[in-house]
Amino acid sequence: MEKAALRVHNVTLIDGDSPAAVPDAVLEADADGRIVYAGPADHAPAAPPGVRTIDGRGGTLLPGLFDCHVHLGMRPNVPWSRKR
Repeated sequence: MEKAALRVHNVTLIDGDSPAAVPDAVLEADADGRIVYAGPADHAPAAPPGVRTIDGRGGTLLPGLFDCHVHLGMRPNVPWSRKR
């Protein structure tokens, strides 16, 4: 396993594969942003020295999810309340 550059812990993980959310989870990503571990904290590898660590207590992580919501048919800077 590559050395992790980022570690987020104390989060609820929704990974899209597990049948339920994983409480008390850890996510580790390498220097290129690739996820190298995502799962229960009790199965996570030990945090390497110098890794950037984020305490996500109370948060939920959905790794790999990105927002691609757009309104392609809308013109910018048009007041939609204006009568046509």
